[in-house]
Amino acid sequence: MTRLSIAFSHALRFGSWAVLAALAFPLAWHEAIAAQAGLPAGMPVKERQQLLQAAGFDLTADGRTVMRSCGESRIVIRPAIAMTDFNGDGRAEAVILSQTDCDTVKKLHSTIVHRDARGIWQNAFDADGAIRPAEGRTDGWLNLDLVDGATIIPFVHDREAGRYARLDWVHYRQHLAQAIRPARTAPGALPTAGWTAPYSIGNLTPDEIAQIFTVVGYKRVGGSWKGCDGTSDAEFPADDNVVGGAPIIDLNGDGNPEVIVRDDGSECYGNSGGQFNILTPVPGGWKSVANGQDSPSILPARSRAGWRDIVDGGPGFCHSRYRNDGKGYQRVAAFEEAKGACSRQ
Repeated sequence: MTRLSIAFSHALRFGSWAVLAALAFPLAWHEAIAAQAGLPAGMPVKERQQLLQAAGFDLTADGRTVMRSCGESRIVIRPAIAMTDFNGDGRAEAVILSQTDCDTVKKLHSTIVHRDARGIWQNAFDADGAIRPAEGRTDGWLNLDLVDGATIIPFVHDREAGRYARLDWVHYRQHLAQAIRPARTAPGALPTAGWTAPYSIGNLTPDEIAQIFTVVGYKRVGGSWKGCDGTSDAEFPADDNVVGGAPIIDLNGDGNPEVIVRDDGSECYGNSGGQFNILTPVPGGWKSVANGQDSPSILPARSRAGWRDIVDGGPGFCHSRYRNDGKGYQRVAAFEEAKGACSRQ
């Protein structure tokens, strides 16, 4: 057994956060996850089942095998589990390390579950990547970094949600609540002047959010921003809702990023759920260059003008592909998520 595997075995036994922290790097976790698996000694089968279900797994009736769904099939998982107190209440939470085998690219996955006031296990953190402790606490809970390859994403405990959330998303929600008066960009200046990569919605000021939403046509109603005559909720989509991209992304490679916003409401948009808008910075403000169903997917391909192609969202497996040759996005082709999807319509 390797040194890393032995260290993780001690972490399983004693719940040592220091040992877990030393292991919380992707390459090290490959060895640890492959070598160790286990559940807290003496935990009843019923509680084991509840703990694993809260983490997205299932335990067979005999309490011996951990399973998870993988598309339409179910596969055996050998998760590594350690108990440690994340929030200082004297009760240990469970940190569960597993490896996602559903895709061709295997990924490390980290989950934290905790007992609520009723003693029921609840999911507090769930993401691809490895976690490690960061400086400080929020709402009594340890701050965390999620390490996914070369990307490091800070997480803090969000009291409102009752679980961990990305720090930039927490900041964005706070700024969204304060977004009342639109920023004014000087004539000839770009609204993105001073923005630096990596871009984050958490860095947008309340005035910048209000300016972007106002350009799209959203209105502030009763303390929140609305679209579609007040029947939809305006927002910046989360990173994982923009396939191949992010809500702030430089689509044309000019160093001045575009922004993607959407409004969500089935009353207005039916099965599509919502509508997105893409805005590009222009002297004095913002200009819309695209809109479509739900949230867009960003493709690697670029037009002759340097803009990346996009695909709109919505229900089904047949969508529209759009290209921008410098005069705004125009539909150029159908895009199939499943072979033959568009021919069946």
